Amino acid sequence: KEEISRMFALLDENCSKAPCYENEAFRAMMSMYYCCGFRKSEVVMLRLCDVDFQTGKVTVLDGKNRVSRIVLASDTLLSRMGSFCSKYHSHSSPDTFLFHGTKHKDKPFCRASLYKMYHSLLKNAGIPDREDGRVHRLHDVRHTFVCHNIQGWAESGIPVPSRLPVLSKYLGHTSISATQWYLRLTAEAYPHIRQVCEAELGGMYADLLKFLPEEVEDADDKTD
Repeated sequence: KEEISRMFALLDENCSKAPCYENEAFRAMMSMYYCCGFRKSEVVMLRLCDVDFQTGKVTVLDGKNRVSRIVLASDTLLSRMGSFCSKYHSHSSPDTFLFHGTKHKDKPFCRASLYKMYHSLLKNAGIPDREDGRVHRLHDVRHTFVCHNIQGWAESGIPVPSRLPVLSKYLGHTSISATQWYLRLTAEAYPHIRQVCEAELGGMYADLLKFLPEEVEDADDKTD
């Protein structure tokens, strides 16, 4: 969480020193990735009409595996998005991309530029390379969102298994096994969570340890 704080502090600094559409759009997108656990393409393809600022509902149409779903955004995120839209979308039509290209408003934000900005952010925030030698992906932010939620539930005494079906629907998973894999990922990142998972799941948790990453839908998502 300290690394996440450094990242967003740097994003705020960039927007303060160089307020422009590209910097502020990137700041808003990173907020959506971390606060809602979206896949990369889901945020890039959002249109203004997909966000209901009255109810806080964000509609994802035809996500991965053609699964559509509704995601609830927090009041803080809605406020930030509202400010962003007031500044850059005051005269935009409802079908305009929420994060359109810097040169062409009829096209979504360039994914190559998004990744370039993301990797630059990680470097400037002092985020170390992945231990497995792979390149950091935006999809890792989705993993972080889920792990931090599971960590919060476990440390608050909330039975984690009871939350998994809802979390699965929230993430747009087609199988609960993809969501259960996050229990293993969270326990690896936070060893004290493992004791909670073992106590609540018993033998089921031991079975989760047998999952290979490539067997799980969200473990190494190449279509995010």
